[in-house]
Amino acid sequence: MNAVVNNIIGQQPPVTRCYLVVSTTLMVLCSLDLLSPFNLYLNWQLIFHQYQVWRLFTCFLFFGSFG
Repeated sequence: MNAVVNNIIGQQPPVTRCYLVVSTTLMVLCSLDLLSPFNLYLNWQLIFHQYQVWRLFTCFLFFGSFG
């Protein structure tokens, strides 16, 4: 099983692999309540006034929790 998954992921371009890893990590962290989805959504006031620049990227990487 590990060889099959490694073979499938290993054939993907580096950008796709990073996207899959980061989006899966965010999903797991939010599902385990280690990270709140409210820290990830796009909020222009927080980006410009409190310099929370990660919101520009994380809103495209989070797809919700397991369900």
